[in-house]
Amino acid sequence: MTVNVPKNVYVGKQSGGQTWSLPLLTMLLLGATILFSLSQVWRSGLIVRNITVEGNQSLTEGQILKLAAITLPVRQSDLDLMVVASRIEGHAFVERAILSRDFPSKVRILIVERQPVAILAGGEPIFVDKDLHVLPGIQSKEIFDLPVITGWRGNATVGAVVESEPLRRAVDVVELAQRVDENLYHLLSEVKLLTNGDFILYTSDFGVPILFGRGDEARKLVYLQEFWNQVVGLEGAANLLSVDLRFEGQVVARWDKREGRARNGDSSTL
Repeated sequence: MTVNVPKNVYVGKQSGGQTWSLPLLTMLLLGATILFSLSQVWRSGLIVRNITVEGNQSLTEGQILKLAAITLPVRQSDLDLMVVASRIEGHAFVERAILSRDFPSKVRILIVERQPVAILAGGEPIFVDKDLHVLPGIQSKEIFDLPVITGWRGNATVGAVVESEPLRRAVDVVELAQRVDENLYHLLSEVKLLTNGDFILYTSDFGVPILFGRGDEARKLVYLQEFWNQVVGLEGAANLLSVDLRFEGQVVARWDKREGRARNGDSSTL
């Protein structure tokens, strides 16, 4: 079989792109190199004269600047921000330090702090965050209204993480209470660890003991919140002797003898 191919027709690879000439490409590269060099020269002459600190709550601006250890004025090109961040993050309260240059003459320091959720009772107050990082007791511009954890025996080295399952459970409950409701969190004044690994919560109102038990922490905290809002909010906590959350679907409360109350206890189903 013979195929007739039209004459004067080119069959081959077609290029739709534009071809750059070598002189033009050379000029573009040279221009980019010159601009980069000029920018480097410009930056090398910039002087840092101001440092701003943001995000800090527990640490003061003065403490952050002391940790940063930057002597002003200093050339931008001589300042290694990663080294400065590492110095700041050496403090137990600092989870992360983020530094950025604000040209021409400023450096910004953004602090992400570890947030204390409870205090370990001892000779001096020792804060712990939700991950059991031990934080130092410092003078803060904010007053920490935190639950106190008592009955714990162990070593709490500032900057370290405590390895303790009972303490882990206690802090989890405190942190969970904070997430459920801020008022519920502030209702808890003390978490007492028992030798069997259980713990008792004490309220900030009249120090009412709350038997907590193990498991179903979220459900128990919701029950406690509802009981406190619906019952204690009307009756008051002055005559409340204890609350027991260890029974599924119930809040067992013991009251002092009063009219309309059972002497040994009442059970509320939620």
